[in-house]
Amino acid sequence: MKLVWPTPTLGAENVTEIVILASLENNSFIQMDTIQVGTTFPTEALVQNLKPSTSYRFKLLLLTKWGCMPEPEVCTEETRTKPEPRALRLRSEAQLADDSEWPNTQVYVPLKKEVKRARKDFTLTTGQSGGVRKYIIGGEHKDLDQDKVLLVVGGTGAGKTTLINSMVNYLYEVKKEDEFRFRLVSQMEETQESGYSTKVKSKTKWVTAFVLNNTRLQYRLTVVDTPGFGDTEGIQRDKETTRYIKEWFSQKGPDGLDRLDAVCMVVKSSETRLTHQAQFELNQVVALFGKDMESNILPLLTFCDASKPPALEALKAANVPFKNYYKFNNSAFFEGSDMDEFQKMFWKLGVSSFEKFFKGIEILPARSLSLSKEVCEKRERLEFQVIALQNKVAQEITQLETMRQEFEVMKNHEADIQRNSDFSYTVVEQRQIMCDLEGTGQHTTNCLNCNITCHESCAYSDDKDKEKCWAMTDGKCRICPLKCEWNFHKNLPYIIARIPLTMRKTNEDLKRKYEQAVSNKELAENMLESIAEQLMKTQSEINADIQLTRQHLKELSKIAMRPSRMTEVSYIEIMITNEKSNAENGWQQRVEHLEHQLKIAKAIAEANDPNYDPLAKYKQSTEGKLNFLAERFPKISEGWLANKAKSAVKKSKAALCAVGNFLIGSEDNSNPAHKRGKKMHVIHYM
Repeated sequence: MKLVWPTPTLGAENVTEIVILASLENNSFIQMDTIQVGTTFPTEALVQNLKPSTSYRFKLLLLTKWGCMPEPEVCTEETRTKPEPRALRLRSEAQLADDSEWPNTQVYVPLKKEVKRARKDFTLTTGQSGGVRKYIIGGEHKDLDQDKVLLVVGGTGAGKTTLINSMVNYLYEVKKEDEFRFRLVSQMEETQESGYSTKVKSKTKWVTAFVLNNTRLQYRLTVVDTPGFGDTEGIQRDKETTRYIKEWFSQKGPDGLDRLDAVCMVVKSSETRLTHQAQFELNQVVALFGKDMESNILPLLTFCDASKPPALEALKAANVPFKNYYKFNNSAFFEGSDMDEFQKMFWKLGVSSFEKFFKGIEILPARSLSLSKEVCEKRERLEFQVIALQNKVAQEITQLETMRQEFEVMKNHEADIQRNSDFSYTVVEQRQIMCDLEGTGQHTTNCLNCNITCHESCAYSDDKDKEKCWAMTDGKCRICPLKCEWNFHKNLPYIIARIPLTMRKTNEDLKRKYEQAVSNKELAENMLESIAEQLMKTQSEINADIQLTRQHLKELSKIAMRPSRMTEVSYIEIMITNEKSNAENGWQQRVEHLEHQLKIAKAIAEANDPNYDPLAKYKQSTEGKLNFLAERFPKISEGWLANKAKSAVKKSKAALCAVGNFLIGSEDNSNPAHKRGKKMHVIHYM
């Protein structure tokens, strides 16, 4: 603090020392400093080591060689010191970084107080750790009622880490001449998390909320940082990142995320064209939100210069919705205090960019996440519905193929059946297998009643939480056949898959399966009836699934910013081609995940087509097939139609057409059934 006083009217030339005394909060005076007087009497001094935000009174003692001057001492009015600069206050509790990435300056890591109750740990499908967590920076601040929340996303290499670190230095008023800087997020940690480090494999994958208190803003700011998209582990890791963002949506109370002020997409300004992977990643983020969030999507363009950023056209071409954007160049924030004129100019530009950004945030209306939560829930249900549809089609087709093969066996062994002779045959049947997950850290949701896996990669390891599993709706499972209660489901160290296996059977097995207690029917007739009934049942169930899928798509189109995922098909196909051609480390695993995602995207696109029929290639709607069946097997066909009521004839015709398709296929030696059977499989996803 600077003190100023007048020159004494008498005896100033005799003063040899000036003693500065201070009283703290009206306590007794203590000596703060002593000034030696030369030929000129001083009239001011800078008093240091004062406590910030504290009231002081000062007085001066004028000393001569004969003692204290008889003139009364100079006494000031009570003065309050300025608050301690935010940067110094934050640094006082920060830790000096040992492995600074910026050698030109001292880098400090601010003290981070974790909110333990907000932490949610997950084990990734890769066996690594991740989840959501929350930290408070800058101490407690209860005076501010208003707060704003930013969600920051961006691909690896877009400059997201540097942007967040520069933002922290701006918010806590670090000056360019200061010899220190703050680092909130480490570039090394980001590199390791992204999987781009060749020496260190990624170990963590966190979505982290930083609550920044006592900044230069007039409101509390929360920055939600997400792992970089587009890492070396590909689409599966990106899906886990979006899954964590959804977790914030689902958490209730002050530790969750019930509203957002902006979704900040960090993109390099020089991007003239977004890669298909980048387009896919940005679409994944946009797909999380409802239509009301469109005006709150903000591209933050990094590495900018004075020209118009090419990335703007690239974002428009990728159909990324945005109404406003902000330019940043943070190259000078970590250059240290010894800057040249060029670096000082970039520092000034960086500060100006943040000023414009936060002024824009201040007037941007916050959006409730209630609609976005609904979008996420409907997308989850849609994906589960499609997976269930895929599995059901694959399983039922294999089952029908088994019955077709058995019909062929019956034809070939008709004489043996009449003589009741023993014979054996092979047939492809659906069998359950257990796939061990021991040591992978993957959590499952298995139904103990239906003996199937309803959710292969569940977020909830504790069986008490299975009601929260995405496979559950209103306390019941929408995946298992019996729609069992949630408490029939457990987290077990394996998944139950169904695969086609070649089994050896005998004539007794064939009889037990098809011979009914109806004396006036032949075995072949019972078999044909069973095949037709099975096909009708299957078609009915699949049609119901398709209608439910279309209903989800219809509801999404009303509320979602990006309702359709049909455009994903082309993106994923190109990404698969690129992965195979580049053949970089781990490409096989990435292609596996991409192909799984491609199946889902195609299934959703097909289900939205009103003419979609998943059993189309196993059916024949023309009367020619039915006539062929009647001519080829007149006795069976007549017996079938004779024993059916007229009201059921139309349904039976459709079923018989399908059976005819199977039977005609058995006569086609160029495309034998066992070859087609190899293409049938239960979709097994991780």
